[in-house]
Amino acid sequence: MKSIILILTSILTLNLQSQDIIVFKNGDELESKVTEVLPDAIKYKKWDNIDGPMYSAFKSEVFMIKYKNGTKDIFNTSQLQPSSSDNSNNDKVPTVRKSDLIKDSLKNEFEENQNEKIQKVYEDGKVYYGEWKDDKRNGKGRLTYKDGSFYEGEWKDDKMEGDGIIVSSKNGSKYVGQFLNGQKHGKGIVYDKNQNIEAEYNYVAGNLEGHFITIENNGNNRFEGVMKNGKIDGPGTYYFKDDDGVVKTFNGDYKENEMYNGVLIILYPDGLKYSIEYKNGKSGKMKEIAQSSNMQKKSTIKQNDSPTGCEDVDFLGAYKISGHGAIPDIHVATIRNRATYMKTVHVEWQDEYGRTKKSTFDIKAGDKIDGRLSVSAPEVRPPLNVRITSCE
Repeated sequence: MKSIILILTSILTLNLQSQDIIVFKNGDELESKVTEVLPDAIKYKKWDNIDGPMYSAFKSEVFMIKYKNGTKDIFNTSQLQPSSSDNSNNDKVPTVRKSDLIKDSLKNEFEENQNEKIQKVYEDGKVYYGEWKDDKRNGKGRLTYKDGSFYEGEWKDDKMEGDGIIVSSKNGSKYVGQFLNGQKHGKGIVYDKNQNIEAEYNYVAGNLEGHFITIENNGNNRFEGVMKNGKIDGPGTYYFKDDDGVVKTFNGDYKENEMYNGVLIILYPDGLKYSIEYKNGKSGKMKEIAQSSNMQKKSTIKQNDSPTGCEDVDFLGAYKISGHGAIPDIHVATIRNRATYMKTVHVEWQDEYGRTKKSTFDIKAGDKIDGRLSVSAPEVRPPLNVRITSCE
């Protein structure tokens, strides 16, 4: 029986010695596993939930840590610096009354008159390091998210407020602006990873509002307009240049992100220019804009020169069948076969980028067809230089 008691006593003593004890200035003691001692904070796990979340304590609130190996860290409340002592100095630890610790803590806080800095790890993986007051983020600090993105700037009562920066870990872009009550509020500028300005926005309580500018694709895409309730609404200008050199510009009014009243101009690399007028949100027909006298104008239709084998085939022209709503425009070539047998007719034409395209049609004897060349949106230029190249 005595041996059993001795064994139990040994196990109990071993368990008590295998944990760290955090002694707070208010006299409380916490059984824990201390994982890290930072300049301004102590990170630990609770001993009764060792697999649970990580906690942080202000170093200014801690008097001493008793480690499981018997050593101690005693923290100077005025300098916030730890001093380690081995077992030989254990008997030199002063006896400090709880009331004295509280008085010293209040005195130091009053004399420094500034927010303390801590590091706090949240259960969702976010980490905050910065100033802390009234058990909240107050002052300046950085909140790093689990994916590596972070906000760095001013805080008030646990919310982003004042000047700050948001950096994305995905593309390296950076937002520099003002915040209020945890939301973007006021003027802000977006920079790409190379520190080039991508956009200038104005926010009201987290929503885009007022004048804005966006610049994308090395300046080839630019937009300037007005936002209302997070949507483009009001006067605006738009400039877009695609990889094939086609330039589109719009000047006019927008309504709920759509062109409403104004004119869209389309300029192709070969110099041809077209316009589309918008009225009350509806687009009109594409119109070719007259070119200057010194610019060679290309015909949209080239008559057939009767290639070999096509003597009894007539090319009657090319035109557009206009769509409406979600139905696109259809561009066709009208061809008639006067022969007494079926003919296979090969046609070449140029698309809106000047690229040569080919189409083939089988036409019955004595028949006339509208052979489809392309299908496009209303603002796309119709095929150019349509011609028959051969017949079989």
